Amino acid sequence: MSSSATGAGSHAEGICTQTTNAGEHAQGTYNLSTQNVTDDSGTVTTYGTLHSIGLGTNTARKNTEETLFDGKKYILNVGGYNGTNASEATDVATVINNTLSKTDTDSALSTTSVNPV
Repeated sequence: MSSSATGAGSHAEGICTQTTNAGEHAQGTYNLSTQNVTDDSGTVTTYGTLHSIGLGTNTARKNTEETLFDGKKYILNVGGYNGTNASEATDVATVINNTLSKTDTDSALSTTSVNPV
């Protein structure tokens, strides 16, 4: 049940965790590491995993938390993140900001008083 750190300067700890990006850190069990994707000039076009906490099994790798190299963070069951789909889910900061915006709007509506005629 060994872990594998193949990214330069990366670290993998726990049960069967793996890292594929330089500087990446993985912990937990059976995490899912997504690689950075670059274009021909070396510019990153899709950000991969910087840090993950695995919550997977030997047949289905997944994360309970994942942070990408662009700083976006994903948490299991928040913003549609299922532990494997960061590229399709909504990051935690956006979920919080949208919730706060909705709360501010709801507060403004609830404080508006209507005078009976």
